[in-house]
Amino acid sequence: MDNELESNPLVKAPMSSKVKDIFVKVGQVVQKGDKLVSVIAMKMEHVILASKKCKIVNIYCKEDHSVKSQELLVELEFLDETDTKEKVKNKI
Repeated sequence: MDNELESNPLVKAPMSSKVKDIFVKVGQVVQKGDKLVSVIAMKMEHVILASKKCKIVNIYCKEDHSVKSQELLVELEFLDETDTKEKVKNKI
C-alpha cells in the first residue's frame, strides 16, 4: 500500500467497480491488514486492507452497488497504539 493510503483516513474506490463484500461495521476497531471492503472490476477482485490500527467511523457504500473511481467507501479514525498502551498502563 502506498504512503498516501497509509495516512489518509478516507478509503476510496481504486477504480470503477462493484462492491462485492463489506467486512466491517461502523464502530468496529480493526488491525493493520484486516479486510475492509472488496470490489470487483473486469472479473478481478481487489481487497482493500486496513493500513494500520483504526476505528470505522462511517461506511458510504453498499454491497452489490457500483462505485466510481475515487468514490468514498469507508471513513477511518486512526488509533495510535502507543497512546492506547500508555492509557492502559496509567490505569493500572
